[in-house]
Amino acid sequence: MAADLPMGSLLPTATPKTKALSGNRLLSLRGKSMSKAGALGGKNEKKERMLLSEAEAMGDFTADDVIQETQLNKGTEMLLNDFELEMLPSKLLDPPIANLRHLDLSNNRLRVLNSDISFLSGLEKLVLGNNLLEELPEALGNLEELRHLDVSHNLLKDLPPTLMFAENLDSIAMDYNKCEEIPGVILDMSWMSTIYLAENHAIKGFPSVHDLQKLGVCKIGLDNEPYLWAQHKEIASQIPRIT
Repeated sequence: MAADLPMGSLLPTATPKTKALSGNRLLSLRGKSMSKAGALGGKNEKKERMLLSEAEAMGDFTADDVIQETQLNKGTEMLLNDFELEMLPSKLLDPPIANLRHLDLSNNRLRVLNSDISFLSGLEKLVLGNNLLEELPEALGNLEELRHLDVSHNLLKDLPPTLMFAENLDSIAMDYNKCEEIPGVILDMSWMSTIYLAENHAIKGFPSVHDLQKLGVCKIGLDNEPYLWAQHKEIASQIPRIT
């Protein structure tokens, strides 16, 4: 069951630290990145994001600074990773940034995700990896534009059933969680392309072949979980999209 999935589905467990930029220079770069999100491509965009992430790790500015800069520049991308956040900053949702498309909240200490996050109605990519989340709010199903959801490296046992209403959702990274079974809601999301569930060791079986056939084109990435290998061999010819 080798996963045929895009590289980078698994989030790193640590962010390397390098020499920090000055606060003013960092905020200037952040504003430039937010206001031109999507305009840069390839290596330039990756360099910009890497530089910002490294500087964040050195603690040069606060999450509120990032939010304010994004609001001022009408940015579409916000990187709030590595701020040791335990809850969503109030400024993020008061008022909601209507044009925000990409929100990265990874590598924090979030235990609860405020249901008001659904007010960010334009979100297409939401990254919540490497937090302490035990459940997700049902309000996520209201994010009609959401395409990619990363909740890897958390404490989740399931996905909210309301996700079936997020009809543009294409992929979910849910590796390294506490799932005890394949989330039932994905059986009602036949349009999805991928759900990645590697390193959920409590999963000991598959739904019925009848139910799995509802998946349509969706691939389930389990990455050679030993407890599932024998069952996988039995159903592989009928459900080839499990890897």
